[in-house]
Amino acid sequence: MKKKEFLSAGEAARALGVSVKTIQRWDKAGLLPVIRTATNQRRIPVDTVRQLLKGQGKALRCAIYARVSSAKQEQEGNLTRKAGTLATSSTGAKL
Repeated sequence: MKKKEFLSAGEAARALGVSVKTIQRWDKAGLLPVIRTATNQRRIPVDTVRQLLKGQGKALRCAIYARVSSAKQEQEGNLTRKAGTLATSSTGAKL
């Protein structure tokens, strides 16, 4: 069986644990090298996906946002609690 050199956007997204839309955004931002087929479909090199999985690729950033509706909720500690919950559920995130 022939070894694959390129993955579709869906295959790359599944391997990296992100959505296809994220792959599209990374392509548009120039963060991910993409080759287009004759029918304009994205193909991502397998080596690039491997590098990203090993953490050797370009650093991709993700923003985590927490807010409360009122000053009273902030005084009650809701904002701190929400930020802590987001931090623990976000693997590898730096606050």
